[in-house]
Amino acid sequence: MNKMSPIDRLRRSVRERGLLQTLRLIKKFIYNKKGYEVYTKATKPFFSEYDFHGDYRFRCINTNVCIDYDLGMLYNRVQKSANSYTCMLLYLIKNTMESTNYTSEMKAHWLRPDDLNAKQVDAVEDLCKFTFVRSPYTRVLSAYNDKIENQLEKDNSNYIIKSNSFGEFLDALAEGNLYLNKHWVPQTELLAFPARKFDYIGKVENYETDFLRISECFDLQQSINVSDILNQTGERDGHRTNSSQQLREYYDDSKIDKVNRLYEKDFNTFNYPMLDSASQLS
Repeated sequence: MNKMSPIDRLRRSVRERGLLQTLRLIKKFIYNKKGYEVYTKATKPFFSEYDFHGDYRFRCINTNVCIDYDLGMLYNRVQKSANSYTCMLLYLIKNTMESTNYTSEMKAHWLRPDDLNAKQVDAVEDLCKFTFVRSPYTRVLSAYNDKIENQLEKDNSNYIIKSNSFGEFLDALAEGNLYLNKHWVPQTELLAFPARKFDYIGKVENYETDFLRISECFDLQQSINVSDILNQTGERDGHRTNSSQQLREYYDDSKIDKVNRLYEKDFNTFNYPMLDSASQLS
């Protein structure tokens, strides 16, 4: 049986969904170079129900959202904002396990938006929807340390942006590379919903307190003690780059200004103060 062409799929969509909904799907379709792949994903129930928020690629949003109906939660991962550690905690809670080392299975374990059928999509509104974000100053520095500086030290010729300093890296982002990699894309662009639609937006700077508060809305087995799991795994975040301790080493006033301009929406959306000078860094 031959696959339907994109035009035939659009015609069928108009018949089945109506013109307005189809126009929304076309909007999603043109946001990605792999249009056919994105259209196929956009016709899945989740993406038909929820209008896409932000201009970043569908496949990024799809892999960033972790859903579990047993726990009653939807976690929107944000790279360089403790997402690996959060996935590990959720995995340990879900599987009632003691602390262990992080593995890739802990991110791959969950349902994704394009896995959901129509009935499951209807139940999304009942889930506890949360994410974690981070100060743009420490997040973009963490991305530089991890994805650029560390690769230079390893003499890796395949690193993403060839920058010899943090300042050069910020200049490269301002020159059109801000959306090149999800580890430094503005956090607002990695959210599947507008910020106001989340039940909780935790902050990495207050991680333990915020995670405990968020976990109160999970459907937990009586034997699960989230505080114990946090205590056991507190030093287990293998992707930690200690960027908050390095701020004064890397930043001057000009870099503060560049980050303010690049990530203005993140500062405003998540209520992080924009600094005037590097001397205000703590």
